Amino acid sequence: MTDDKKQDEPVGYKRPPVATQFKPGVSGNPSGRPKTVRTLRTELLDELREVVRFREGDSEVEISKARAIAKSLVHAAAGGNLRATTALLAFFTKSLGDTDEPQGQEVAPEDAEIINAYVSRELRRRSNTCDTDANNSPTTSHEKGNADNEE
Repeated sequence: MTDDKKQDEPVGYKRPPVATQFKPGVSGNPSGRPKTVRTLRTELLDELREVVRFREGDSEVEISKARAIAKSLVHAAAGGNLRATTALLAFFTKSLGDTDEPQGQEVAPEDAEIINAYVSRELRRRSNTCDTDANNSPTTSHEKGNADNEE
């Protein structure tokens, strides 16, 4: 077929003009699709997916950074670290609000007793580590115990 015959071909539906057709071997989008801008969220998620070595007991295991953070946070909370416990509970209430338990369910009396015992034990532990009263004068835990009995 010569160039003259191509010029004479009909132009219409599914038959573009020869001058506007893509040339063989040339892409219709030479610069390609633009790259997306990576957000802080995607950067953090990629970083948390990276694998690191984590010592668990006597052996080392390879786990993601997110899993390592979760393990260390739970371990610290189980060890009595109040900040870790607070961070863990805040995370659960904020991001894992989708629970199996129905909303508005009352706490069982046995559970309430355990929670109250834990809270009172933590309050006693905090007041013993503070070792200062309202006047900012140092007191001993023995003196604090006597002050509690007088009330």
